[in-house]
Amino acid sequence: MTGAKRKKKSMLWSKMHTPQCEDIIQWCRRRLPILDWAPHYNLKENLLPDTVSGIMLAVQQVTQGLAFAVLSSVHPVFGLYGSLFPAIIYAIFGMGHHVATGTFALTSLISANAVERIVPQNMQNLTTQSNTSVLGLSDFEMQRIHVAAAVSFLGGVIQVAMFVLQLGSATFVVTEPVISAMTTGAATHVVTSQVKYLLGMKMPYIS
Repeated sequence: MTGAKRKKKSMLWSKMHTPQCEDIIQWCRRRLPILDWAPHYNLKENLLPDTVSGIMLAVQQVTQGLAFAVLSSVHPVFGLYGSLFPAIIYAIFGMGHHVATGTFALTSLISANAVERIVPQNMQNLTTQSNTSVLGLSDFEMQRIHVAAAVSFLGGVIQVAMFVLQLGSATFVVTEPVISAMTTGAATHVVTSQVKYLLGMKMPYIS
């Protein structure tokens, strides 16, 4: 009798801890929302308005991407790349209708802080002026791109780690006045960083 109970208990335990095919599919649908909405996408009703919206956003992202690339202290063409991939990633992993993905002015300034520290402007005269085989960029510009790419990759690793540890719920601890102060300070920082360009002044970079 004891052996039968143990066998029944072990079978129940293995059944509870063995992932079924349906469980795996449900987990993938929760983590990859594109698997849930793409099969039910109505081409007849949604294709035309989505195409028009995509064209309008693409036109906006051209100028916005170039501006954010300048804020990041990298070549402007890489701002277009930075505007393309976030939209693709959101289409696959995005869950919220109000989530803003892509490049931001504040993150661009933070990236520029690392770029200007590691590859300052005075290093431009020390590097070779010959163009590289990548988009005709100089060695100085490629060094800055490498630093910005490393910072972006590190930020992505941190976000993935936060996702694995389910740290998104920590945002509920932050109070509304703190969030308002952060957004106001970020907006002020972005505006003041562009005053020198508005006035045509050449000032050294200050982090």
